[in-house]
This record gives sequence, C-alpha cells and structure tokens, in this order.
Amino acid sequence: MMNIKWKNIIIVLLALFILYQRFDMKNWKDKYFAKQEEYLNQKELVKDYVDLLENRDYTIETLKENAVKLKETKQERRMIDIAASVYRIDKWLLEAIIMHETGNYTSYLYENKNNACGMRYANSYEFVSYINIEQSIIACAKNLKFNYLDMGYLSIKSIGSKYAPINDTTDTKGLNNHWVEAVTIIYNELKGGK
Repeated sequence: MMNIKWKNIIIVLLALFILYQRFDMKNWKDKYFAKQEEYLNQKELVKDYVDLLENRDYTIETLKENAVKLKETKQERRMIDIAASVYRIDKWLLEAIIMHETGNYTSYLYENKNNACGMRYANSYEFVSYINIEQSIIACAKNLKFNYLDMGYLSIKSIGSKYAPINDTTDTKGLNNHWVEAVTIIYNELKGGK
C-alpha cells in the first residue's frame, strides 16, 4: 500500500514539474516574440535554401553559406541525441538528414504531419503522420540503423542511393539529385561546428 502511495506522489510531482517547465509564465512574452522572430528568420533562410535546390541555380559556396545558418531547436536536438544514442548511430548524420528533409524544420510534412524524415507508408506514396516529433525522430533513427547502416549503407552517398534515389518517380521536382550533396554539406557543417 505504501509503495502505491509513493508512486502516485512521484507521478504527481513529475507531472507538476513538466507543467511548470512547459508553462513557465516568467518572461513568456519576450520568449514568444523572440521565438517568432527566430522562426521567421529561419523560414526565410530555408526558403532561400529550397529555392537554390529547386532552381538548380546554385554553387557549393552558396549552399554551404545557407547550411551554416540553419539551426534546430532544443527539442529536436535533445531528441536526436537520445535517438542516436539508443540506436548507436552518428548523431550528426541523423541530424543532417532530418535538417535536409524538413528544410530546417519548416516543411509541410514536418509542421502538419510531424514527419521529420519524409517517411512513407510501406509500398505507398502516402507520407506517414506521427503523433509527435519525438516519435518521428525515433522512427528516423530506427530506419537509418536497421534499413541502411546495418545493411551496409555506411556513407552518405550509399545511403542517398537508397534513401533518395535519382530515378524515384515520386521526386517530381528532382530534389533527389541534390540529396547527397546537401546532406554532406550539412553534415560537415554540423560536425565541424560542434
């Protein structure tokens, strides 16, 4: 009986701590407006980045310049670190793929389906909808571990040949043509900058 009582108390205390963390009202206006400004700046950077890729009118220098500026939020960083640790994979590789696939966390799939890696249902053109971002990042890490790394796809180039094949009929804008190059640039910037 005593154990159940203590478990309930601990659960309530944890719930209160989580609520306090999420709804910290101190300086909430400043945080909100700073976040909005950061979001708008990042959205503009990503728009430029996607325009470069879609128009195929870019140089490696401009791609690197934009990749350096792209940053993720603390929520994604924490979850990427956890997922990479659980599946024992290179966190920089996972992060680079996620950043590219989501257009630095601003893509339609990311914002509306919590899909961080462009994952589709098996044998379907339909994209997976996840309950939350954490679930999606874990699925990305698991997919990368078991369907790529454990099967011998160890370099970004070899992963790209399966993950974003050039001849993919669903790639109507030809973005897969730049997948390896873009992920490599982001990977090098992340790994070199941290």
